Amino acid sequence: MLGRLIAVLLTLAAMPAAAQVGMSREALLGGMYLARDYEFERIVSNPTAGPEGGDVMKPGDSREIANIKGPGVIAHIWFTLSRQRDYVLKDCVLRIYWDGEKEPSVEVPIGEFFGLGHGKYYDVRSLPFETGNRRGYNCFLPMPFRKSCRITFTNSPTHELRRLFYHINYKRVKSLPADALYFHAQYRQAKPVSGGNYTILEARGRGHFVGLFYYNRTNAPGWWGDGGEQVTVDGRAVPGTGQEDYFGQGWSFGKGESGLRFGSPLYESGEKPELADNSFYRFHIEDPIPFLASFSMTMKHGMQNERADDYSTVAFWYQSEPHMAFPKLPPADKRYPSRPDASVSPEAAGAGGTGIPSQAIE
Repeated sequence: MLGRLIAVLLTLAAMPAAAQVGMSREALLGGMYLARDYEFERIVSNPTAGPEGGDVMKPGDSREIANIKGPGVIAHIWFTLSRQRDYVLKDCVLRIYWDGEKEPSVEVPIGEFFGLGHGKYYDVRSLPFETGNRRGYNCFLPMPFRKSCRITFTNSPTHELRRLFYHINYKRVKSLPADALYFHAQYRQAKPVSGGNYTILEARGRGHFVGLFYYNRTNAPGWWGDGGEQVTVDGRAVPGTGQEDYFGQGWSFGKGESGLRFGSPLYESGEKPELADNSFYRFHIEDPIPFLASFSMTMKHGMQNERADDYSTVAFWYQSEPHMAFPKLPPADKRYPSRPDASVSPEAAGAGGTGIPSQAIE
């Protein structure tokens, strides 16, 4: 019974062929009446983190928000942070460590992890990630661990933070299937991009790729979507035809679209020719891309890599440990646009140069 429940839990990530379940209402709800053989647990934020509370994080502070003994499976992560400021999304960093590892398997700025790129707030309505009221950030991707799970939150290096709220819902289980793999999320950027293809992910080991958030900012007029992705699985090239094609759309992108598997929740290029911020996602729910030894994914920036736009991405995948070393996370002040809006004055720019006023404590 336990093995069956764990297999259902890991459906979103991909399962062995014998246990695969189609993504339908029946698959999601059909087993709701079955008995569950796990203990539900939750870790929550300090109650004094409220508006009048005294639990203030100093600039640059790092806090361990969860340290859980395994085996278990993270089922849902929820955050809400502060008021609507760009630096809250771009400066604060989420890290997750599995089974006592020294380097994290998840290391992503908090906004980009939950699909909110460019320091902006908008609606995301995918199956793995959703925002509530643009202020509640939710992740439903299952994250199994055998020995331990450690989660940390690092504050902005330049601002204090008072309002830090979170839930970590997890399932304490007796054991995990032998082929259960570990969740990973990696942030990369090139601001601006130059040279050859932009690298989204390079991985080594056994695993499967399950999707990404892709954020770009156009630094010049003209169409930037041709060229598309290039995926290599165990040395074998997988063909692609264009950026909007990979993200499930055609002949450009739709504004404010949020599907269960793909979307363009922020699309400014349809309204202005340059300095437009765009956010896209694609999740391989039915079609995770498995690899036995290696996986890489890159993206062209123009047909011949001729454009110099700002790119940043968050790749999501599961794999056996150990994983390849992550690229060094860029400092907070380097995660902002290479070309701020010309209409933004230095006085109004705040920490990130995007025109959102800064305040000492949020």
